[in-house]
Amino acid sequence: MFACPFFLTFVPITVVDPVFHFTVCYPELPSKYNQVIGSFIEEQVRKYCSSYTEKQQLWIRYTPYVSSLSLSFLFQKSIDYGGAHPMHSLYTFSITDSGLFSVLDFSLGELSLISQIVQKGLKEELQASSMYVEWMFSEGTAPTYENYRNVLLLEDGYLFFFEPYQVAPYASGIQSYFVPFDFYDL
Repeated sequence: MFACPFFLTFVPITVVDPVFHFTVCYPELPSKYNQVIGSFIEEQVRKYCSSYTEKQQLWIRYTPYVSSLSLSFLFQKSIDYGGAHPMHSLYTFSITDSGLFSVLDFSLGELSLISQIVQKGLKEELQASSMYVEWMFSEGTAPTYENYRNVLLLEDGYLFFFEPYQVAPYASGIQSYFVPFDFYDL
């Protein structure tokens, strides 16, 4: 059972520059995890600042997920370059008693089985919403660690997230699919 020995507080990063001024807040965790998430946030801010143009905007939001197994975070980054819509990317972190959980904790055989489950269920969802595009879906759900990197460890299974354009057109938004722990039996 995961023990959450801390309360969530927030770490602010303030950047003041002749061109822009912003503050980013992210959850403060025990030191080794704070370094991982803090480094991630600082890297996103650094990349943004180094490529900033007058019409850009950066948003980073996060959603915490708490279970008896982990404390997990879904970070959603959006950069608006002044085009038709912002570009989105996702990042996930799941903290357990034994460390950080990631897609690399799955064997290739497990990942292949997970991919089959996601392909079956998510395909049905996208077809029902008329957002299914075969080539996007096939490439974005192939059993690779890169495709399944955005995973959260929850109470009774794994929640996988897929960025816009990864498995379907932008208009379909961020896609997610839940795979229960007993996926071997499905």
